[in-house]
Formats: sequence, structure tokens, C-alpha cells
Amino acid sequence: LQATLESRRGDNATARERLRRVLGKDISDEYIVSKLMECCESIEQQQVELSWILSQLRQQPVTGEVLVAFRDHAESVVPPDQLLASLQDAVDARNDLWQAHQALIRQLTHLQQLDEATAAAENATRQFPREPNAWFERFRVASAVGDMAAQRSALQRCQLLRPSNPAIIRALSDVLCSEGSVEEARELLERLVSQQPLDAVSRGYLADVLAELDETEAALEQYEHAVTLEPEYSYAWERLDAAAHQLDRPDHRRSVAQKVTEIKPHIAGAWIEYARSLGVEEKFQEAHRAIDRAESIDPYREDIHIGRAR
Repeated sequence: LQATLESRRGDNATARERLRRVLGKDISDEYIVSKLMECCESIEQQQVELSWILSQLRQQPVTGEVLVAFRDHAESVVPPDQLLASLQDAVDARNDLWQAHQALIRQLTHLQQLDEATAAAENATRQFPREPNAWFERFRVASAVGDMAAQRSALQRCQLLRPSNPAIIRALSDVLCSEGSVEEARELLERLVSQQPLDAVSRGYLADVLAELDETEAALEQYEHAVTLEPEYSYAWERLDAAAHQLDRPDHRRSVAQKVTEIKPHIAGAWIEYARSLGVEEKFQEAHRAIDRAESIDPYREDIHIGRAR
């Protein structure tokens, strides 16, 4: 918290020093690793911090998730072959950690070394057959290769291991739609939404499938549910607007945004969306009042000031 406040005041150097002290005691906290990287102001600083993180990974006992976080942050900063070698070293040193394999698979996929990535993913699922994330990573590699049968097979294995996981079911619904099994995808998503009615993203997926089936009214209803649950779900707002125009309801987005501000008046994103929709209708005075309300909730948000300028 202190580091976050220091960063917001513009003192990123002090924030980085404080976060290093925390990570020096426990490098396995991937959230703190991410915060440290966010406090870097240049590629050079990122390289310095990543080098320090790698040294700590070699010195301290490590749990797996931080290895994936390290790879994700290093992807655009560390030379690809150098990063690949470091991740291979991690697998050699901690072959028992699933996440060490995951980080290596992701780097191989990123480098488009797809034969090697496929082999690494198959090896991971053999070594960790009950780890759903291993199968999900195998699905991701199959997606990069373009092997639809392998994608579906891997996701179905994931679903057996974790039947109510929304990310798995949403990915499987995408594969089903790509294969033309849209009704099957619909049934899958409807079951998911009935089990997890507060999951905004799953409602967005269901709405997309309904729209593909030309059930625009039902799709619009699901988009409305989605943005009410998550007012910052920008994709659902855009799709809601498209569905509303298709039904000849041009002011529907603004109406829904107003209702969301009434239901969730403490969410800055709801007021920003309401201001945007008012601006489209050239109701600028009301839009400025909505922006003022958003700023009173979260004065540090950049998109508030962008919205005011517009």
C-alpha cells in the first residue's frame, strides 16, 4: 500500500526500493512482482528489475506462479533466446513445478516454435494429468497450431477435471462455435450462467452466441445483465449498443447506463459510460455532471480527464 501511494505521488524509485525489500524476503508473491514492474519508467529500469528478480528466483525457495509472472513481464524486455534458456533452466531445476513447464510452453509458443511447444505441452499433461491448467495450456498450443480436434479434446479433459470453471467453458464454447455447433455452445453457456449468475463475462459470451443465432432481443437482455454486473465491461457495452440499434432503439445504451448509475452509484466506470452516452446525444451539460461524479469517486483515472476533454 505504501509503495502504491508513493508511485501515485510520482516517487517510483522509492516505491521500487520498498517492493524490493518485500520480495527480498519472499520472491514467490507474483502480485508484488507485477507492482514492481509497474513502477518502472523505462525499458532500462525493467531490465534491471527483471535481472534482480531472476537472481532472487535462483536464490530463494520458489512456488510456481511467480515463474509465469516473470516470463510475462520479461517477454518484451529480455532477448527471446536468453529468456527461453532461463525458463529451460527453471524446468531443469524444478521439474516438479507445473508452472515452470507452463512458463516454458508459453515462451516456445510466443517464439512460434510450435513443434517444441506441442511436445512440451504433451509432456506436461503426461507428468501432471490431473492438473487442469496443464490441459488448458495444451489447448492454447493447439490453438496456435490451428488443430481444432486437439483444442476440443484438451478442453473436454479440462472440463472433466474442473467442470464449473468459467474460463474453460467459455473457451470450449468458442471452439464449438468455430466448428458450427452453436446450439451446443448455447446449452453449455446457459448451464454456466444458471450456475454462476453473477459472472458478467459468461453472460457476454452467452449473448454473443444468442446474437449469432439471430435472437437479438435475448442477446440484448444478456448484455444488459453483463454491464449491470460489471459496469466497466466495455465490450459488452459496444455489443449492447449494436444490438439496440439493430432493434431500432438508438437511445437504449444511455438508458441502461443511467440505470446502472442508480444501481451502482459508487462505481466510477458507470458514470463514465453514462457520460459517454450523453455526449453521443450531445447532452454535454449532463455529461459533464456525470464526469464530475466519476472524478469524485476516483480522481486518478486517466479516462475521466479524456472524457472531460471530449
